[in-house]
Amino acid sequence: MGRRAAMTSVEVLQRWAAESPPSRGEMYAAAAAYLNGERGAAVEALYRGMAPVIHLVAFELSYGSLERYQDLVQDGFAFLGEWVHRLPKRVLARRVSMARLFLADLKVHLEDQMAMERGGVSLSTAMARFLRQVAAVKRNLEGKGLPATPEAIAGEIAKPRDGRRGREADPERVSWALQLLSVLELDRPVGEEGSTTIGELIADERYDPAAAFEAALGESEAKETLAELEAAAKLATEEEEALEAFKRLGYVPKALRAAYERAQAKLRWAAGLTGKAAAA
Repeated sequence: MGRRAAMTSVEVLQRWAAESPPSRGEMYAAAAAYLNGERGAAVEALYRGMAPVIHLVAFELSYGSLERYQDLVQDGFAFLGEWVHRLPKRVLARRVSMARLFLADLKVHLEDQMAMERGGVSLSTAMARFLRQVAAVKRNLEGKGLPATPEAIAGEIAKPRDGRRGREADPERVSWALQLLSVLELDRPVGEEGSTTIGELIADERYDPAAAFEAALGESEAKETLAELEAAAKLATEEEEALEAFKRLGYVPKALRAAYERAQAKLRWAAGLTGKAAAA
């Protein structure tokens, strides 16, 4: 069974829920790895733990009751709030900033993974920003007469600038971005046998409603959590208020209900039931 079928099949989801629910240990290990600088590995580990949760919640909100998977969802989405709660207050402000970066990386990873599951390349806002960054670094290196290899570009992206921490960039991901940026013709053949064109790999944004729901849920959860973290960061000097903001991250059912309503709006848009289509 392929990756796309495995992630969307009801039977596979039910089997996964019964046999191998994600553990909090994996979530805490991912957070610890991130703080130790292993950002790529941390995001990968966290995605492996959370992806099935995202799909299970999407399925349950669409076709059944949320109560059955309430504990599972709590383990998946409440880990960050509990993790921050255990930190000494003196390091809270710094860890808030680290957590924001961690969730930003996770959001990018989720967008990339969901785009691949839809069967093509979907240029999310985060991916478009990454492509612009790769292009800018490439021009800068070439302007200095230096080789703009994927490794060199990744190294430049990782360097701190203007007091801001650099972002880890996988040379393979940079190489993919360079290939996409260098494409002048959408009918250029790609793949081992050259039987596929670049144009065929670029996903149509009008994807099917089920995929729209799954993507909307993942994106809204990440955005909502980032919003909470940003609010907490502004209140970092007032420790009790910051801790209270993180405590709210544990109340998942209400957040999921809001995410569901926003996802339904995206579903209606994807099905062409809003605006002029709805009036017609």
